[in-house]
Formats: sequence, C-alpha cells, structure tokens
Amino acid sequence: MARRSRAREIALQALYQRDQNKNLTNDDAVAFLARRLSEPELLELGKLLYQGTVEHLKEVDARLAKVADNWSVDRMAI
Repeated sequence: MARRSRAREIALQALYQRDQNKNLTNDDAVAFLARRLSEPELLELGKLLYQGTVEHLKEVDARLAKVADNWSVDRMAI
C-alpha cells in the first residue's frame, strides 16, 4: 500500500472511532494515529486529515444533505 494511502486509511479509522464514541478526545485520536503511523511525515498527514475533517464537519454534512435524496444525514450509516 502506498504510504500516503496508509495515512488516509488510518485517518478514516480515527474518524470512524470518533463517530462511534462521542467521548473520544482529540488527544485520543492523535494517540491512535501515532500508534499506527510511525513515520513523522505520515503522522502529520494523518493528523491534518483528521483535524481538518473534524473542523469542517458541519460543511461536509451540509453538502451531503444537499445531494442526498430522501435521506437526512442522521439516517445515514456511519
């Protein structure tokens, strides 16, 4: 697997964990990323992807809601 793909995969796993566990803190997510991504460059990319998604979550949800016919974001599977 390509290195950057690995960072994207692990960031997505951290986001999934966040959706499953609302008590997960940013520090918990960063610790998870650090355990899975040992190279500093990949860790930084993983953190950037995770934190950027969390910061723009309302915008992402709004875009999804706009294009989802007959579905609300709350009804979509995680």
